[in-house]
Amino acid sequence: MARISKGILGGVSGGIGTVVGATWKGIPYLRSKGERKKRIPTPAQQAQRLRFAVGMGFIRPLSKLLETTFYNVAHEMTGINSALGYTIKHALVGEYPNYSIDYSHTMIARGDLPAAKNPSVIIDQNGIASFSWENNSGLGTAADTDRSILVAFCPQQKQGNYILSGSVRSSLSATLDISAFKDSEIFLWIAFISADGKEVSDSQYLINVGV
Repeated sequence: MARISKGILGGVSGGIGTVVGATWKGIPYLRSKGERKKRIPTPAQQAQRLRFAVGMGFIRPLSKLLETTFYNVAHEMTGINSALGYTIKHALVGEYPNYSIDYSHTMIARGDLPAAKNPSVIIDQNGIASFSWENNSGLGTAADTDRSILVAFCPQQKQGNYILSGSVRSSLSATLDISAFKDSEIFLWIAFISADGKEVSDSQYLINVGV
C-alpha cells in the first residue's frame, strides 16, 4: 500500500501496482517496479527435481491404483505421495543426471495383509500373463475371499495396466492382458486386497520379460 504525505501533491511512499514511490536526497519521485530476478536452482535443487520427475514417470500411470494400495501407509499425505516417496528412497539408482528406476525394488502396494505364497507368472504368445500362487488362506488375516491385484508396467510406453480386484486368493490363479506391450520390456507385480477393500498386502515383484 502507498502513502501520500502532505496531500495529493505531496510525496509518495510505497507501491501502487507497477509504480513505486521513494525519496532520494529529500526529493520524492516515482519509478516502475523492477522485474523479479529468476532464481537459478542450485545443483541440489536440480538433482531433487530430476529425482522427482523420474519417480513420477513410474507413479503417474498407476496413480489411481496407488491411491488405494498405499492408503494405509500414507501418514498425513496422499497414497500417491507415499508411493512416490518410497520409490525415490528405495528404487531410484544412479547419479545426477543419469537417474533410473530399479523396478525390482519398487512396490505397487504396501500393507499388513499376508502376501501371495510362492507366486509365479507365465506369459503366452498372445500377451496374456497367467499368474499363479499357493493358497495361504488362514495364515494371519489371509482369507479365501481376498482378491488379487495384478500389475504390469512398460517403461518404453510409459504406461501401466492393472486389475485392482481380480480372482480370489483361493482360486490360485488369475490373468492380465498385456498384449498392448508386445515386443516391449515389461515389469510385473502381484498383491492382494481384502474383500472389503480395507487391507492390502505388500506387493511382490515377479518378472522382467519381453512379450
